[in-house]
Amino acid sequence: MTNTQINQIIHEAMGLCWHEVKEKEYGNCIHCHEDVGWRVAKGTNLNPDYTSDWSDYGKALEWVQMQEWWADFAYKVRQVLPTHHIMALFLREDLLAPRKGSIVFAEFIVEHPKYFKKEVSK
Repeated sequence: MTNTQINQIIHEAMGLCWHEVKEKEYGNCIHCHEDVGWRVAKGTNLNPDYTSDWSDYGKALEWVQMQEWWADFAYKVRQVLPTHHIMALFLREDLLAPRKGSIVFAEFIVEHPKYFKKEVSK
């Protein structure tokens, strides 16, 4: 999976709109119609980057910990990551880069669609 695919899977699983605009246009998102043109004009990201930004990744991790399926996710993490990485995931230390944790999260989402909303929020 590419970083963009991982970011989109995570973002939409959280019930948020993955903003997109028509090519070479500033204005509203083609999905939720939110005015995102200012982000395009400033050259900022339309969407969070969970794969390389600790701030965005941390927000996703905090969201995950509040979900009723948190224990199932923690079990998946224990299966695929070495012990020192598990500690980093839970303690939010720099031993685990956001990309590795984001990959595990995106895989969990794909494997457990029953936990996630079908439609993104508007």
